[in-house]
Amino acid sequence: MTSAGLSVQGLSAHWDDLHVLEGLSFTVEEGQFTSIVGPSGCGKSSTFAALTGEIPLESGNVSVAGRPVVEHGREFAWMPQSGALLPWRSALDNATLGLELSGTPRAQARERALPFLEGFGLEGFEDSWPSELSGGMAQRVALLRTVLMDRPVLLLDEPFGALDALTRRAMQDWLERLWEKHRWTVVLITHDVREAVFLSDRVFVYSDRPAAVAATVEIDIPRPRRLELIQTPQFARMESEILTHLSLPSSGSK
Repeated sequence: MTSAGLSVQGLSAHWDDLHVLEGLSFTVEEGQFTSIVGPSGCGKSSTFAALTGEIPLESGNVSVAGRPVVEHGREFAWMPQSGALLPWRSALDNATLGLELSGTPRAQARERALPFLEGFGLEGFEDSWPSELSGGMAQRVALLRTVLMDRPVLLLDEPFGALDALTRRAMQDWLERLWEKHRWTVVLITHDVREAVFLSDRVFVYSDRPAAVAATVEIDIPRPRRLELIQTPQFARMESEILTHLSLPSSGSK
């Protein structure tokens, strides 16, 4: 799996009539798990849209592994808020959809996916239809589809936001273990501060729209991490620091 650092410098953009990004800058180190938190509607998802070329940049630069990004779609694998599995494709065929759309023959795409099934908890569910999968299983399929694209940076937009609390905690623990094994370069959008602290090496706190980074919080909790850490004073301190930044007026507020 390819992994590379990400540098975002001075991004500004509009989405239709909305000014969504203004001078947005941040860096993600190679193999680092970072999260973005911020007020609803502040421009978190718009960041991913700008990085992947869904909305045009008015100013700013993006580079991956020190090289300027020209073809945005080739540098990022984006998992949207809804996993959006196709009901007429099996779990395995949903996982390979991105590869097939990019030109990989189905047999070759399936061969590439098979070694990941056990680690993603999907072994034995290859032929299941989306309607037969739990919410957590469906998100595992969607994440596998994202990983199989083999892009330098993974963009995860609220991947567990629609899950119930117990399933969400289990998925966070699973993703932490999986990331420990593969060390992908990840940027995660989440409204869950506890999720951000548990999974991340660094958390970017956004201002109100138009988005800019109002604060950067380094998560100095050793890895590997397990859910019991949530009850520790160190974890509570990090969570409180982020919540404090979220509650403060920011220069991006209007």
